Amino acid sequence: MQFLDANSSPRTRLSAPDGDPEIDMRTREQKMADAFVQAFTTAAKSKHTSTQGGAAPTLLVTVPMSEINKHANGTPALARVSRTQEFVPVAEVSRIICDGAVQAAITDDSGNVLKLGRSQRLFSPTQRKALNVAYPTCATDGCGIPAVWAEAHHIKHWSRGGRTDLDNGVNLCSFHHHQVHLEHLKMTQDPQTQKWKAIRAIRR
Repeated sequence: MQFLDANSSPRTRLSAPDGDPEIDMRTREQKMADAFVQAFTTAAKSKHTSTQGGAAPTLLVTVPMSEINKHANGTPALARVSRTQEFVPVAEVSRIICDGAVQAAITDDSGNVLKLGRSQRLFSPTQRKALNVAYPTCATDGCGIPAVWAEAHHIKHWSRGGRTDLDNGVNLCSFHHHQVHLEHLKMTQDPQTQKWKAIRAIRR
């Protein structure tokens, strides 16, 4: 509880397009739940955890081509997690591909596999150290979540051909990582420092 309290007390503020601060509207309970998930995620990726068949546990997600077309057209789309047979938004799959071992199986509407994508190549420990120096906290205006609790986000999404290179990486906390993939936030680069930050996306 002491740990969860420490990670749920700050009131994160974001910069809206008009310059006015916007308060993170999550409840304290939601912040504590997010902190718990982040702690579990960090432990799961530790080098001290077990492997499956000599490799890190890999999540297989199946996505029908028709759902990919929906997602490409900006409409809600669903994928299925093989381990639990649960449906999840394709946008969520895009987020977890950034920072987890995920393999996507693209199928036709009858379930026949058309393409089995490679599992994600994560940022290496050395790359993560370099990212932590460049981005010591979440790269969102007003967010003070430290880099050790952040997730490495691909500026150009890995699922869209983005490379796992330092110039394509940035640290984001789990909450703001979700917000970027939901397109509530967008990434922008400072022309002078070349540093990336997440800012509120302007809705048209």
